[in-house]
Amino acid sequence: MRWELYEVMATDSSGHQSLYYATKSAKEARVMADQALKEGYVHCEVNLENEDGDSELVYECGDRGP
Repeated sequence: MRWELYEVMATDSSGHQSLYYATKSAKEARVMADQALKEGYVHCEVNLENEDGDSELVYECGDRGP
């Protein structure tokens, strides 16, 4: 069985990116990314950790800024 980890990375208005949430559910990760925007973050990315330990972007929302 393959185990998946989705990480929600949130960026604030000063450009600082941090881990906001982690889950095994893609749907829950997207909901949490949208929630982070409502809490004042300006951009969010949902990354899926692949079998090699690298992250693959699977969803993003918000404004990337300049």
